[in-house]
Amino acid sequence: MEGASSWLQQYYHAMSCGLEKLYTTGSHSDTTIIVGERTFKCHRVILCAISPYF
Repeated sequence: MEGASSWLQQYYHAMSCGLEKLYTTGSHSDTTIIVGERTFKCHRVILCAISPYF
């Protein structure tokens, strides 16, 4: 069971790093949200996953 826990931690770390890279680079963004003077490149799939609005 310990091996599974280690694998899961590695998976979460890789996923977290990958999502952070997408966020910081704007890579593969497919929509833009403009609020006043600020522009945010976004990923619709992430917006849909975390908000019922989308």
